[in-house]
Amino acid sequence: MNRLAVKDLFGIHGLNIAWYGVIIACGLLLGIWLGTYRAKKRGWSSDLLLDFILLAVPLAIIGARTYYVAFEWDYFAATPAKIFAINEGGLAIYGAVIGGFLAAFIFTRAAKFPFSSSSTS
Repeated sequence: MNRLAVKDLFGIHGLNIAWYGVIIACGLLLGIWLGTYRAKKRGWSSDLLLDFILLAVPLAIIGARTYYVAFEWDYFAATPAKIFAINEGGLAIYGAVIGGFLAAFIFTRAAKFPFSSSSTS
């Protein structure tokens, strides 16, 4: 079975999209929608969530790549120019989660917003 959802997207040679990438993107969009809905329900500005997303997505990508590179260091030590070649693959979901938590910590400190909330509504 081919792991790619789309091969050569819109005529761009070499831009392939894997199914797990589509699923992660859908999860991200669903999370943004749900977060915006819950923010409005609690009386918060939805812009607060969108500001967080602008910080969290890049930090998640950086974290995912850093995690992958750290665990494949033997390869990347020999070819350091490949460290930044994300287009060749190599992101780890655990690193993305760590990057997301780091973004949440930074954002809540900067926005003077509680990092955790005991409210379940």
